[in-house]
Amino acid sequence: MNKQILIAIFAFNFINFSFSQSQQLSTLTLGKSSSDVQYDGHFGGFDFGFNTMMSAPFERSFDNNQYWKNNIANSFQFNFNLFDYKFPIIRQYLGLTTGFGISVSSYSFKNDAFNYTLQHTPDSTYAQVFSPGTIYNDTIDGKLRTNSLSLSYFTVPLLLEFATKERQEKSFYFAAGVIAGIRFVSNYAQAGRYENGGRFYNLTRAKYNTNLLSFEATVRLGYSWGGLFANYNLNTLFKEGKTVNVYPFRAGISFNIDYDELEDEDVDFDFSPTGNTKYTRR
Repeated sequence: MNKQILIAIFAFNFINFSFSQSQQLSTLTLGKSSSDVQYDGHFGGFDFGFNTMMSAPFERSFDNNQYWKNNIANSFQFNFNLFDYKFPIIRQYLGLTTGFGISVSSYSFKNDAFNYTLQHTPDSTYAQVFSPGTIYNDTIDGKLRTNSLSLSYFTVPLLLEFATKERQEKSFYFAAGVIAGIRFVSNYAQAGRYENGGRFYNLTRAKYNTNLLSFEATVRLGYSWGGLFANYNLNTLFKEGKTVNVYPFRAGISFNIDYDELEDEDVDFDFSPTGNTKYTRR
């Protein structure tokens, strides 16, 4: 999980730096100032929230499959939205926003009543009750402290967005639409302590019959750089017939970044009689 987040942060910084540098070069080449860029979309930035699993739209009952009742407080959602682009329909007030991002979802299955481990075959995904001592040590029992499935996706949104101003600053916004994702990393981690104080850790890199593609309905709203988001999976987390239907729901806070706005830099052009174009920054 930590490695996935570090990779996402590195990609976030690298792509953001490359994108901003290319925009500055384009601005200097075309002789445009930062006020001439396109209307700002409200997808770029990063989100933090929590995940829950549902057996049907907005229902958490799994009947005999209690292991899908995840621990929401330890199930985290990180979205690193690397850039966005808004196609205006009615100036800044209404437009279509798209972009690109990386999503990291973790689902914690810690249960104080019993320990279990996720298992999978080509035909099914299921949970098996176990004692850490039976898997990691034959003589010493223990207790799980981490029991989570982590999935990472590349994401592309298509949002119908309303905003009150051209730029992000002091702008109210509301956006709704869908986010498509393609899974590129999945793993299952278990960690804890033996009764004698020793630690155990096991990481399994496997797909667990999760769907390669995800489609989420999303709503985003807020003011200026801050906001709220809520996403609901329109398709199941796992492939049909491999286990019971599981529909993730995610909600949290957004921190918006206006990638198109140059950082307090203005460019003045001086067209000299010799034909050489000069520019200065201030």
